[in-house]
Amino acid sequence: MTRSLRLVASGEYAFGPIARWRDPDVTPADIADLDQHAAWANWAEDAGFDALFYADFLGFDPVRQLSPRLPFDPTTLVTALVARTRHIGFITTGSTTFGAPFHQARTLASLDRLSGGRVAWNVVTSFTGEGNFGLEQLPSPTQRYARAQEFLDVVDALWASFPESAIVDDKAAGRYLDVSRVHAIDHAGEHFSVSGPLDKPGPARRPVLVQAGASPEGIAFAARNADVVFVAAPDLEQGIDFATRLRAEVAAAGRAPDEVLVMPGFRAFLGADAADARRVRSRHVTPDLLEKARRAVLRESDRFQFANLALDESIPASHLPTDADLAASAGRRSRAQIYLNWAREPGVTLREVLERIALEHGHFALTASPQAVADELERWFVAGAADGFMIGYGSGIAQFADQVMPLLAERGLWKPATDHDLRSRLALPERG
Repeated sequence: MTRSLRLVASGEYAFGPIARWRDPDVTPADIADLDQHAAWANWAEDAGFDALFYADFLGFDPVRQLSPRLPFDPTTLVTALVARTRHIGFITTGSTTFGAPFHQARTLASLDRLSGGRVAWNVVTSFTGEGNFGLEQLPSPTQRYARAQEFLDVVDALWASFPESAIVDDKAAGRYLDVSRVHAIDHAGEHFSVSGPLDKPGPARRPVLVQAGASPEGIAFAARNADVVFVAAPDLEQGIDFATRLRAEVAAAGRAPDEVLVMPGFRAFLGADAADARRVRSRHVTPDLLEKARRAVLRESDRFQFANLALDESIPASHLPTDADLAASAGRRSRAQIYLNWAREPGVTLREVLERIALEHGHFALTASPQAVADELERWFVAGAADGFMIGYGSGIAQFADQVMPLLAERGLWKPATDHDLRSRLALPERG
């Protein structure tokens, strides 16, 4: 095979919700210790992961805070970690709904230069946090994506406004910069008015852009702009459907379908065999975790009325949102739809649904032996449903690296990349 699976790991899950923060020897000081996060990044680099991904949610969430969240702004942490690593990439998250294009362009151009092209931007439109930015309500998905497109267009224009070629370094004449090569952008749009130019040199190569979203608006936005798309696809059928729709949109946007990498989220609960893997998974299911899931599902839609239902009973249709409810929602409609589909399965109990929400979060997950996991990942890859995977915690990212990645390497499906910059590591084409 000429293609190779690319693998990204969650940076947050160094101390994630079902990870080692519950170890009696781990303290809150450890969770906020830069050395601990640098050690995690160094381990992921040595294991062969292409990048670490840091999600972000702008606002205090009392349910999320029941487990430790990343105690840093992710871009701030990534800035520190690029100096403590050699070649692993970092994917940081920035909101187009609550941010400013000039600030984002400046920050990413700086990080790109400091890291040698190892930092990517996970472009999000955000589905929470409006109360922290002067908004009474969250704009609709259509409005958020329209703003996001203009935001990206401005960032691209700013990066181009101060090209590397403007630095002439004419020591004899005492002229470092040819200011005639730096130009204003004079952007006046529906959402932004930005004169420019950028006051720092733009990136030598366009940074990798990552996007996640399975709504029609999200897919169209990704097709036009993204290099990598994360997706929550809980089974192969849905994975193939998403990849097919995305690649059709990519072609319609005038790009080659293979210019965009599809990376489903994945979690593995590993055991010596299927029965042992089920025992491993069951150890992660605690009463407090189920209660967190009961409350967290409201983040996707307040029409999930699980509060007064018994765990081992089926879920009445009257306690679930309708498809029309989700279509009208301003939140994460695709994730809510996955949860709704789970809750509608015949004979399913609330306990089973909450367990899946708590441990899988709508992503592809397997409870199996390493061999069976490698078999299934190969199926997704060969079927075109995945160009790689974003590995979440499950029973342990280190277990996945030790037990599954060697099997993928033996089959010729994966090998560690040796390139320094992230665009090259992911074998992505240049973008203007």
